[in-house]
Amino acid sequence: MLMAFEKIIEFDKDNRFKVKLEVGNIDTSTVCEVEIDNDIANIERSDDNSFSFNVREFYIGEGVVENEAGQYEDWSCKYNVDRVWSLDLEYGELSVWNTEDKNELRFTESNFPDGMDSLDFDLDLEGFYDVYVTYEKIESEKEGVGLMTLNCRDMDGGTNYGTGIDVPDVELSDTDLEKLADWYVKYYGNGSVTVEGVKNHEYDNEIKEIIEQAILDNATVYDEKAGKYYNQTVKSYYVAYSAKVNCSFELNGMAFNINYDEIERHFPLNRGLEDYSKVLELVEKDELDNLFSDSDKDELEQLKIQIKDNYYSVASIPVEVDWEMCKGYAKEAGVADEYLTEVNLKRALEIALEDVASEYSRGDCFVRVKDNLIYAGTDIKEYEDTAEEDIETIGKLSLEEDYMGVVRLYVSGEMQDELGKASDYKEVITRIWSYVTWFKQEKVKADTYIQEINTKIKNILPSVMERILTVAEVDKDKEWLNKKLGLAKELEQAVATYLSAKRGVWNALEDDSLKKLNIDTTGVGLLCLDVLKGGSLRIGVESLTSVLGDLKEAKTSFSMLQEAEIKFEEILKMESGSCSLVLEEIRSQLNKLLNEHNDNEKMVQEIEEALALTKQPKVITAEEEMVSAWNKYIGLKMEK
Repeated sequence: MLMAFEKIIEFDKDNRFKVKLEVGNIDTSTVCEVEIDNDIANIERSDDNSFSFNVREFYIGEGVVENEAGQYEDWSCKYNVDRVWSLDLEYGELSVWNTEDKNELRFTESNFPDGMDSLDFDLDLEGFYDVYVTYEKIESEKEGVGLMTLNCRDMDGGTNYGTGIDVPDVELSDTDLEKLADWYVKYYGNGSVTVEGVKNHEYDNEIKEIIEQAILDNATVYDEKAGKYYNQTVKSYYVAYSAKVNCSFELNGMAFNINYDEIERHFPLNRGLEDYSKVLELVEKDELDNLFSDSDKDELEQLKIQIKDNYYSVASIPVEVDWEMCKGYAKEAGVADEYLTEVNLKRALEIALEDVASEYSRGDCFVRVKDNLIYAGTDIKEYEDTAEEDIETIGKLSLEEDYMGVVRLYVSGEMQDELGKASDYKEVITRIWSYVTWFKQEKVKADTYIQEINTKIKNILPSVMERILTVAEVDKDKEWLNKKLGLAKELEQAVATYLSAKRGVWNALEDDSLKKLNIDTTGVGLLCLDVLKGGSLRIGVESLTSVLGDLKEAKTSFSMLQEAEIKFEEILKMESGSCSLVLEEIRSQLNKLLNEHNDNEKMVQEIEEALALTKQPKVITAEEEMVSAWNKYIGLKMEK
């Protein structure tokens, strides 16, 4: 443990001190360790009379947290923080005090349960310890003592070094050599070096070597930052590293202040750096790094196995029908032999089976009729529009750890370095897990359904007999049904034309001019309310057409057709003449208003414009055509 730090501090030319800072009297019940050294201190001038420096405090955290399953899990961590202290000059004396400010926490070890991180526990950082300062004032008048400020730049270039400083490059100008000449000759010349030679740059390399070594020994690196990025060209991660450098020291009575350019480097993360572990500490894991865990690897492989089972089907028992009995029943009901064909009998059976199947067609469990058998089952590829594509995608995915120990997603062998794309693939994995869960549930449901269906098939004969009657009747009246369906579609078009004209009336009568005149258009709103909601007329005629279509296929009955016709006629009667009444009411309001303001030319003009809006011949014509289409439809009677 390093507990001391020495530095030459210059407040001004008359106040230079050789300072030693020490840590002591540590209360280990409040803080585990406290350290200070050249790397940690990061001493910087705050103002004319003070410098700030860091003291590193080390802590251990531990506790218990309740997880989502209601179980308790232990957590622990080790972390440290740099506390900011101040070194102040007052009346020629130095003192230190704790500013209570601190930098960001750095975690060196962490054992957190799933769903917990460093932000989820309370930090009570009240470490008790003392910082002592001892110092010696350096007299500026002392013989041989001088002060140099030199510029320096980083020589790494991002090719052969990781963090911290490498061998620097000191810049020596003519002015610098003027100040250094006597000093170098006196302490390093060995009697063979001349002042003139130094000033003529003959010993630049030797002088730079001395100063550069002193920089390596005394420099403080601070504000270290590192972020990683993926280089698509070389298919590898790179580190973008930056840091600042603070450096001052004394050599044989000469005090040096070094202005060091900010360090900026880029280097491959997999390059075998000596300070590899430090690099990893600086590079914080981002959301992409935390997207997958070790457990996800095993789960993905399990998912690939389970998703291979993605289709299931089970068939019902065969139907056994006594067709002679069915024919006898039909003849007694008045069906002629010409309509008891093999085709019609098979159609009756098919419809009866479809009726049974329709009772169970729900969810992701299909129930279908094929070859006089009912099949119950489930197909993952039909669960969602993307299900089939998702299954194909899952076979291309793999999860592998990289050299950082981070679990990465690969698609067809190519690593995904974009968070958005990687997240999309994770959603695919989540969806497929839900497919697998649903599949297991639907398999059980299909087995249950088929047992119930088998019971119904054993008792299906009455339903088949009923269907034979309908099929026969439809066969007999198929020409009439085709004509009826054609007329129903004409009616459907007439209804659509009427509703369009009705919407046009509403749009016109809701014009700003009517609102300005304070004309009540409530009737218009009520008139067209069903238009906006879908329209009772539209629903009625669509129902009528649908029933006719089903009846043509013998899937429904003539009685249901009759019910649909009665319902539509009731709707039509309620609608008939409603537009004319509303228009008449609004015209009445406008004429009354015209009489009241016949002496106001501007008002008269606005009223006449509004009256023009009430003339809507299109909707009246459309209504007449709709009624005519209905009369034409209902007028087509069966021969019987």
